[in-house]
Amino acid sequence: MKSNPIFFARTGFNLQPASGFFGLGTTKKLLQADYAIQLNSITGASHQASVTYRLKSRKI
Repeated sequence: MKSNPIFFARTGFNLQPASGFFGLGTTKKLLQADYAIQLNSITGASHQASVTYRLKSRKI
C-alpha cells in the first residue's frame, strides 16, 4: 500500500487583539509536520513549529 503525503493550509484571525494567523502542514504515514505564524501589532510575528510521530496508525 503506497501512502501519498497530504498537504494542508489554515488561516484565522482574532478581533482582540487584532491578529492574523497562517499555517502549513504535511502528513505522511505516521509523521506530521506543522508550521504557523501569528502577526499582530502588539508582539509582531510569533512563529510555531511542531513535528509529531504517531506510535499507531489511525483507522479511518
